[in-house]
Amino acid sequence: MPTADKTVWVLDYDVPYKKNYAKHRAFYRAVHKLMQEYFNKESVEFSSLSCYITADEQLAEKMYKITKEYANRCHLYKAVKMQ
Repeated sequence: MPTADKTVWVLDYDVPYKKNYAKHRAFYRAVHKLMQEYFNKESVEFSSLSCYITADEQLAEKMYKITKEYANRCHLYKAVKMQ
C-alpha cells in the first residue's frame, strides 16, 4: 500500500496560443504571479509543458482555479508516485 508522502497532484491543461495569444500570455502571467506569491520570491522558474505536478494540494487547487479561467481543457488528478 502506497504511503501518503507519495501522493502528488497532476494538473493537465491546454491553453492554445495560436487562436488567442493574449489569453495565453494572461494565463502564464497569472500562474507566474501565483508562484511568486506562493513561494515568496521575486522570480520563480517553471515549465510550460502543459502539465504541473506538485505534492502540495493547496497549490494544485489554486493552479486549477486559474487554469479553468483560461484553458480549453483542464484536469486535476490525484496520483501516487510509483518511484
